[in-house]
Amino acid sequence: MPAVQAISDTEAAILQQYVENGGNLIVTGANPTALDEYGTARADYALADLLGFSKSDSLPAEKQNTFGTGSVLFFSASLGKDYFVSSDATALEKLSGAVQTTSTMPLTTDADRRVHFELSQLGNQTILQFVNFIGVNGSFTVEPTTFPVNLKIPDGKEVTSVALTSPDSTNTPGLRPLDYTASNQQISFNVMLNQYALVVVSYDDTQGSSNNHTPIASK
Repeated sequence: MPAVQAISDTEAAILQQYVENGGNLIVTGANPTALDEYGTARADYALADLLGFSKSDSLPAEKQNTFGTGSVLFFSASLGKDYFVSSDATALEKLSGAVQTTSTMPLTTDADRRVHFELSQLGNQTILQFVNFIGVNGSFTVEPTTFPVNLKIPDGKEVTSVALTSPDSTNTPGLRPLDYTASNQQISFNVMLNQYALVVVSYDDTQGSSNNHTPIASK
């Protein structure tokens, strides 16, 4: 929850149930859930129980709190903003470290930090979206970039195809096969990105076969 101030009672209850049932939540910002959904100041933080402190307490720079079977990690600094605006390495280290404490990173890359990634799962497919913000500095100039992507294959699955589509490709905007290699439950491929691209990784069940696949390449 990056610098979230306004939140409804219903949303707060959903988050409380999520953490209570074993979820892990990272909250940043100096005024966490202090407003209702209309921007009106609350008497106390909507997530005070999860945060482990109230408005009447001194705001901690950092605090970890357990609630039910889950946990909440709070940072008063806006770590994401600090990183994206000023490339603050300390902010990145704190935020990425907090994420990796409770989560497995399915994707790795050495792309420029101004390339935005979004990953979602849709049935037997992983959907990857890439947006290139290199050159967005007040006067928009496109600076194409190419980078490698390594993606963990879900347990019990094997890759059947990798395909890419982009509105930047006026000649072939539809999905087209993307070369990739697969080994040790991971696939690797390169993305040539102008402004926006979408990659669809499709899977099939391994049906009990070994998780260690021989490296292959798409046709």
